[in-house]
Amino acid sequence: MNEDVAAATPTCLVVADGVTTKTVNFLDSNITGAHVARRVADRVISSANTGAALVLELNADVKSHFSPHQADVPSNTRPACVFACLRIHDDELIITQVGDVGVRINGREIYLNPVLIDSLTSSARAHYIQLSGDSQGSREFILPLLRAQSQYRNNAPHPLGYGVIDGGVTPSKFVTTTAIALSDVQSVEIFTDGYPDAPSGVSIEEWEKRYLEVAEQDPDRCQQYPATKTADDRTVVIAGINREHKSA
Repeated sequence: MNEDVAAATPTCLVVADGVTTKTVNFLDSNITGAHVARRVADRVISSANTGAALVLELNADVKSHFSPHQADVPSNTRPACVFACLRIHDDELIITQVGDVGVRINGREIYLNPVLIDSLTSSARAHYIQLSGDSQGSREFILPLLRAQSQYRNNAPHPLGYGVIDGGVTPSKFVTTTAIALSDVQSVEIFTDGYPDAPSGVSIEEWEKRYLEVAEQDPDRCQQYPATKTADDRTVVIAGINREHKSA
């Protein structure tokens, strides 16, 4: 299942990447990371908030979607998502990010919050493949690391902590808000981590071309572009600025 979700209005763009826990079956619920990502994307579009206020609103909305019993389980066992939102507010473009959904402005400046535990797990998988030659078994090798990862979710004091939207509390440390003068923006791109590298050009065709180049250069994702698996859901949303109406 593709757990990426995107939505847009003339003044707002959002991409959310679902996270389905690997620790438990969430009480046999049909709710997955994709459901949470859709809920978050829809709420972003209907909201006028940015930054910490938006994140607070999103967590409250996600929590309301769970049954009372589900809402009582530890938040790090719930399905969740990360997201990036671009919203035009007066003469500024406001970027709100939780997690590793990236934003690129004018095909040059990238705003990204790498997750350290993902880098460590990717490195462990790459090292395993390089030593054993066993690409097929590499995911099973890192599975204990993936299952342990949820303990760092929204865990601000821990050096491996990272932020998500899961109906709990996302510490302010994990909420990134950036304001850019709208007059300085020509193009915007939001992309998920399924794309291992950004292209030089600003088009879906260029993103796909670069994706295929990386797949050819590093098919097992264990050399120049280490990852926790060979392929992941990928989404990119691209827009320009309508100067006459100040709309994306």
